[in-house]
Amino acid sequence: MSTRRRHEMSDLKTAAGMPGGTQSHAPQGSPPQGRQRIWPSVLGVVSVAGLLIGANMLVDARLPQVQWDVTSNRIYTLSDSTVSVLSHLQSPITLKFFYSPPLGARIPKYGSYADRVREMLEQYKRLSHGMLSIEFYNPEPFSETEDRAIGNGLQGVPLDQSGEQVYFGLVGLNRLDGRKIIPFFQPDRERFLEYDLTRLIYDLTDPQKPVVGLLTDLPIMGSGQSLVSTRRMGPMKPWAIVNTLKEVADLRPVPISAQWIDPGIQTLIVVHPQHLSEVMQYAIDQFIMRGGKLLLAVDPDSETQALLPPDPAQKRQQDGPPSYASNLPKLLSGWGVLYDPDTVVLDPNGAWRVRTEDMKTGSTNYLAWFNDRDGLNRHDPITADLTQVTVAAAGALRKAPDAKISFEPLLSSSPESGSIPSIRTSHDPDPQRIAAEFHPSGGPRVLAARIRGHLKSAFSGKPDSVASLKDLPDYLPETKGDADIVILSDSDIFADRFWVHGSDFFGKETLQPFSDNGIFLSRIVSALTGNKALGGIGGSSITVRPFTVVETMNRNAQGRFRQASLALQTRLQAAQDKLIALRQGQSGDGAAMDDDAISAAQEKEIQSAQQEIQESRKKLRLVEHDLSKDISTLETRLRLLDIGAVPLALIAIALGIATIRRIRRQRARR
Repeated sequence: MSTRRRHEMSDLKTAAGMPGGTQSHAPQGSPPQGRQRIWPSVLGVVSVAGLLIGANMLVDARLPQVQWDVTSNRIYTLSDSTVSVLSHLQSPITLKFFYSPPLGARIPKYGSYADRVREMLEQYKRLSHGMLSIEFYNPEPFSETEDRAIGNGLQGVPLDQSGEQVYFGLVGLNRLDGRKIIPFFQPDRERFLEYDLTRLIYDLTDPQKPVVGLLTDLPIMGSGQSLVSTRRMGPMKPWAIVNTLKEVADLRPVPISAQWIDPGIQTLIVVHPQHLSEVMQYAIDQFIMRGGKLLLAVDPDSETQALLPPDPAQKRQQDGPPSYASNLPKLLSGWGVLYDPDTVVLDPNGAWRVRTEDMKTGSTNYLAWFNDRDGLNRHDPITADLTQVTVAAAGALRKAPDAKISFEPLLSSSPESGSIPSIRTSHDPDPQRIAAEFHPSGGPRVLAARIRGHLKSAFSGKPDSVASLKDLPDYLPETKGDADIVILSDSDIFADRFWVHGSDFFGKETLQPFSDNGIFLSRIVSALTGNKALGGIGGSSITVRPFTVVETMNRNAQGRFRQASLALQTRLQAAQDKLIALRQGQSGDGAAMDDDAISAAQEKEIQSAQQEIQESRKKLRLVEHDLSKDISTLETRLRLLDIGAVPLALIAIALGIATIRRIRRQRARR
């Protein structure tokens, strides 16, 4: 047999598994080798799945309180205040949760929120040591359960055009027949869920709330006045902050004309004190000397007051335009605090975008109104976990060089901030020109501060205006202990339009905060009154995750726009002045010239000025257009990157793993 023939026979034996080949013959009747490799893998997957399910059931049954919250704001972790309220319950409380499953089936976000409420209620029950019982109800249409929901004051909402009502609320009862309800859980208030539940339970324990007085000329508690410069007519309702403060305190108004602060008031809130008499200033001073706590809000420019009808009495006493500034110089200097009511702080970081009067140039940043994010004191419980507080035309506070007090900033502007005279913002403000002329200077400025320490009275004794008054306590020259005062340089921080949106939900007004002003003020009051029960909750902070690159580019572009805009506006104004001068120049008395009296040279200059005006306006529009285009392009790129980055990364990882496996298989075959 030839050599070639022997090689061919050897190859056939090898391929067939015959003796003389390198592969062994598989036993007869055995399954294919590929199937043998698959079954162990299937059994392994089934075993792992079984172990995971069993472990999950075991943990759920044996360790129900073990949780791991990996969210950025730890929204699933209960605060120490909630744990304290639940662990100190002295009498049983029953919570009845009414929820219509068709609501979640039709609108999934309500179903997810209902699961969250149910889970949190169960968590509350575990922490209450048996003092809290939870009952769940499905209020089906025309059932006794639905009648019970309606009887308890829960809000029914039509699910569709058939008129079927659905419910999603909570009723809390104590053994004294006290009742508190949440008429309808709004998903927009999900970040306040812990606060709403804990407040309901806390109110059912019938606590004695601290008495807090409110002294102000602003219509915070409501008023028969209507705002000017708005289409809203009729009396003003109480501001949203009133209900927020009433949740932690017994809020009582203090008349401006009062001669003394009621001894039953533990903490006093003074907002925008413009025309306080010497008697009232002395009353505030002695209130502090006797150990009372104070929240004072002064303002270099009250945006809210500017919208109110002018006070006829004050208007008669003033010469010139009305003042929207407030100050208590005698008291502040006595406490060692410096404040200039003629200066407003500007900050490009977080500045509000507002429409300009000239619709052709669109909108611009108003540097006097800004959301303060980076200036929050992260070491103070009042502001530690807040996201942003909004201020409007705020002033600056400083500690006097010789003051012997503790001066702790709670809120500060950014290092890129600056300031301007308050007259620039209070009367006919021009956001475009303010932005164009802005130059950062002076570094961060304190907008809110807490001062503590031993204080002396700002009065050397009873003033003459007080001496004739009867039944007043004796004069105290200094505080008995350490005073505790929080000072804000902005009163608009209380106003609705700077922190909360209102909307109608089937006939009932709902409020959705967009800034943490309400939490900020509520925590200040809780800290001053010593009410720790709800002060540590206040609602989880606003979740704001801005495009920092976009904001940086926006600020840079705004800077370029301000410079170009200022130059073009200067050229535009010069051209307009020139045109006016050309039309009136030859008459000598300011009267316009006749067309026949205008020479050819003057006509040419007029046309040149008109052309300059048109070109300047065109360039202004182009600058604004380029600014918007640059920002829009970057936002689009970031959105595409945000949408496509994760899928592309997963695809790349999958392809990489597949390539590695293929290479390993090829090596194994060799």
